[in-house]
Amino acid sequence: MGGIAWNLAFPVGSVSDFTSKASGLGIELQVNYWILSRLTIGGSIDWQTFVDSRPRTTQQISNGAITATAYNTVQAGALRGGADFYFLEEGMFLPYVGANIGFGWATFQSSFADISLYDNQESFVFGLELGSAFAFAPNAPLLFVGGRYSNMPSSEFLGVVTDTQSITLQLGLLSP
Repeated sequence: MGGIAWNLAFPVGSVSDFTSKASGLGIELQVNYWILSRLTIGGSIDWQTFVDSRPRTTQQISNGAITATAYNTVQAGALRGGADFYFLEEGMFLPYVGANIGFGWATFQSSFADISLYDNQESFVFGLELGSAFAFAPNAPLLFVGGRYSNMPSSEFLGVVTDTQSITLQLGLLSP
């Protein structure tokens, strides 16, 4: 089955010191294959953008410092493989739990005054998921609602971000 989801994500951990606002700028595409009646394996690709204006502070730069309001962004993506276990074989309400692991990347940017600092980071990514699919009619697309915890432990920026973690709420459709 294939699917698409809209993601609403909340940064947690050290990345929330860099950009603390929730973001509805996320999407995921996924493909799953039923290997047993209650178990799927598959892959997905997702993208999330976080944007935040930080209070006026003094930023250290080469050969000096500048005091300004920082405009920070994080654009994070991941290519994941994983498995989902469904607690029920059939019915209108199909709760599941899942785990995934893969490759993640993040682009960090901090702009203040006329200066822009940025860096691209790569890391492995892992996550846990919990949700439910809703089957309203036979052979109709499934609506799914879920939550995911994700962690890219090797992404860092400016000594402020030491890892990129998020909690994501998902709303999407899956093919039957």
